[in-house]
Amino acid sequence: MNHEIEDILKGENIVRAIKARRIRWYGHLKRMEKNKHARKITEWNPDNNRSRGRPKIRWEDQVRKDLSKLDIQEWSKKIQDRTQWKEIVEQAKTYRQL
Repeated sequence: MNHEIEDILKGENIVRAIKARRIRWYGHLKRMEKNKHARKITEWNPDNNRSRGRPKIRWEDQVRKDLSKLDIQEWSKKIQDRTQWKEIVEQAKTYRQL
């Protein structure tokens, strides 16, 4: 129900909340060891040929697009510093154009 979701979010914008959590998870994935299943799945590249037409938008591409909207430079280095990445996630929660 909508009122239950609003109670959980406490007036927070749902789209920004989802994008901020997606950015938070992306940082978690990139800090994971390479042998973990979640990281293997996100970095897996299928061997078969793609179908014709426009390529599908990948989850990682959307996260990178959100990071570029936030004007985050050298995010691959900032991911390794948890406190700095937490600040980026907090910035994503309040950024209006995201």
